[in-house]
Amino acid sequence: MRRPHCGRECDPGPGGTRTPPASAAGPASTGSCGRPQPPNPTSRAGNPNGSTTALRADVLTALGVLKVATADQLQRLLRLHATSNKALRQTLGDLHLHGLVASDGNTATRHKTWRLEGTAGLEAAGHVLGLPRAEMGGTARGAGRSGAPHAMAANETVVAFVRGGTLRRARWAW
Repeated sequence: MRRPHCGRECDPGPGGTRTPPASAAGPASTGSCGRPQPPNPTSRAGNPNGSTTALRADVLTALGVLKVATADQLQRLLRLHATSNKALRQTLGDLHLHGLVASDGNTATRHKTWRLEGTAGLEAAGHVLGLPRAEMGGTARGAGRSGAPHAMAANETVVAFVRGGTLRRARWAW
């Protein structure tokens, strides 16, 4: 007799234990019932931190324009509704594993600075932006070692312009 179990049918074995049917040779991972489980279609095997394609493209776009930025600046620029920059940090970690971004150092406030890594990073950002490699400029290599104070100030200006209108007006401005 076959009964549904864990979303599939299992044969009750000796002593009432459930074993998968003989045809269900699957991957090595097992579920809570101890039987092999199919691969998760939503898992991102090539991106162990779980970043999405859209967020990776947004980060490459921003770094292609800004050249060097912190995860906090990217979060305020790309994901205004987010309360944490954890997703951005995970995305930067995935892009780092693929050799597209690198971290050179920290700002004065101890935020890690990120930049595009070499030709691969510039080409990936150029592909997302629709620009040829020749028009992408450089990678700002070494800018983060000193904390990149000028780049961080310029990024804050960009964030202020993009987010404009989020502050309440003063009474005297009416």
